Amino acid sequence: MAQDLNRIFGLVRTGVFGVVSLFALIAIILAAIVTNWTNTYYLLGYFPSAALGIATGILTILTLPVMWFLSVKRKGAVTSMIVVEIAWTWFLWIMWVAVGGSTAGTFWIGSCEGLSVLRGAGSAETACRSTQGLTAFGFLNWIARTFLS
Repeated sequence: MAQDLNRIFGLVRTGVFGVVSLFALIAIILAAIVTNWTNTYYLLGYFPSAALGIATGILTILTLPVMWFLSVKRKGAVTSMIVVEIAWTWFLWIMWVAVGGSTAGTFWIGSCEGLSVLRGAGSAETACRSTQGLTAFGFLNWIARTFLS
């Protein structure tokens, strides 16, 4: 019975780590689209929430797969310690809710209609939709980490 629960937890953990890593990659791409648009049309400015999305996504992609690999292959590794994993994933949990929350506060998040008044109007809707997607993936990563905690 206990071995079955350990195996199920291991599978769930593997799935969540994989999904969160995939969503982090998507979030990096969406944040890069928003950052490119703001840098192009607004004198090298950018939304801090997009920069936070890029940074959090990179941290997630660089650490979660490594933590999973080391926990499977090396049982005595420092990253296999429960305290280290809980502390780091808790940090990522906070970062992802910050990405979702800060991006949700973007001025155009409610509607992407009527953006023709902005410079670069052709790509403004793309940047707006990317901001909405970044919000969604920020919160989805936060929810996925919540279920594993």
